Amino acid sequence: MLGFSKVVCNVTERKLAEQSLRDLSGQLLQIQDEERRRFARELHDSTGQLIAAVSMNLQPLEKEANTISPCTVKLVKESLTLSLNCLIRSESRDCRGQARISGLS
Repeated sequence: MLGFSKVVCNVTERKLAEQSLRDLSGQLLQIQDEERRRFARELHDSTGQLIAAVSMNLQPLEKEANTISPCTVKLVKESLTLSLNCLIRSESRDCRGQARISGLS
């Protein structure tokens, strides 16, 4: 009888451990999903602000579009692309750093 009760205790402990593992896995998935949404929101907001600021700064150039050389137009486009790429890389690094701190990576 003693052996049977030990087996029942082991099975019960195992079932509780499995349930705890399922609960923790669910929490981890929820936290990861929240982090992805937060990152996407931050990236969207910061990129949107940058694009708006650059657009406002470039509006005076539109009036002089006919007098600007193609080389200058190319340089402005390359500068915009470079700025956006730098911003996205920076935000990505911040996200990875937060994931490490949170234990998600």
